[in-house]
Amino acid sequence: MKRISSNQEECVAPKTDVTGTVRLELGVNAQQWHDVGQLAFYDGPKVTAVSPTYGVTKNPKGTNL
Repeated sequence: MKRISSNQEECVAPKTDVTGTVRLELGVNAQQWHDVGQLAFYDGPKVTAVSPTYGVTKNPKGTNL
């Protein structure tokens, strides 16, 4: 956990195969926990196809589109 300010902390969740909503609890002494809300995990986007599958890789006129 990384302290952002006197009342903000930042915590990066590890990669997981879990999807859905989970309860989020915060404990500063590993004995007393406080419910601070919910955290949503979702499947990220995945590239499944590219079209066209062949052709020029650069704009032939050399201008940005």
